[in-house]
Amino acid sequence: MLIAVVLLLPNRHFSDYGGGAQWTLKPGNQATQLIRYVQDNIQDGEFFFSFSSANYVVKYKNGCHTDTIGNASPNNIIWGSGLQLNASDSSEVSRVVNTHGAYVLFYNSYYPFSYDVFPSMITADLEKVGYMDLIMDDYYTPLYWFTQDISKVKAAATLTAPDLTATNGTISGNFVATNTGKTVLQSDGYGALSVAIRNAATGAQVASIPFGQSVQPGDSASVKVDIHDLPPGQYAADLVCQDEYSFSQLGMTPLTITVSATTG
Repeated sequence: MLIAVVLLLPNRHFSDYGGGAQWTLKPGNQATQLIRYVQDNIQDGEFFFSFSSANYVVKYKNGCHTDTIGNASPNNIIWGSGLQLNASDSSEVSRVVNTHGAYVLFYNSYYPFSYDVFPSMITADLEKVGYMDLIMDDYYTPLYWFTQDISKVKAAATLTAPDLTATNGTISGNFVATNTGKTVLQSDGYGALSVAIRNAATGAQVASIPFGQSVQPGDSASVKVDIHDLPPGQYAADLVCQDEYSFSQLGMTPLTITVSATTG
């Protein structure tokens, strides 16, 4: 029993433990498509932060003696130091923040004794000071985009309401969100996607409806809404990523909903 606890406890966050041959037989390959994505998409002025445990993979896939990735500005790679001695290494966080815009690659291995707690802690610190959006995740190896400039976030979306009705003080029907950006719209927690309905005259929020599912770039998701006893007037429906931004801040025009008065 003691041996089982020692072997399995470090892997408690890996729901597929014992069935991961597809990736355990190919160590390092989790990061391959993430590195390739950065090589293909990074632009001048953007940086790439490689967390210390990902360094050896990045150097192998990108070139052992280069500090540049992709067709962009030279020396755009920031190598993680591997000196995480506290709950989170503020120097690692500050190195990312000082770029004003960086892809952030973590490499998580779920072999016994190797669960790495630092990526989630560093991610939490970055979420407090800027926008930290997931680009993709391959077998628990995530790639993020971080920026403090809302004009540089890579998220985008559209909102439609194909069957919405707004009569007798009630808004009822379905909202459909389509991810037109380059980041994953999250299902819960930081960045969770929802529809916020506000009174157009006062700006007061009357409802927030979570989608409850992640939406990959190019995909759509729908959510049902049924709100009663609303005063007559105009309302605005906007997409929101929790603790980050509303999509109207990113240039999306909110849907206008005119609610008629309750009858009878």
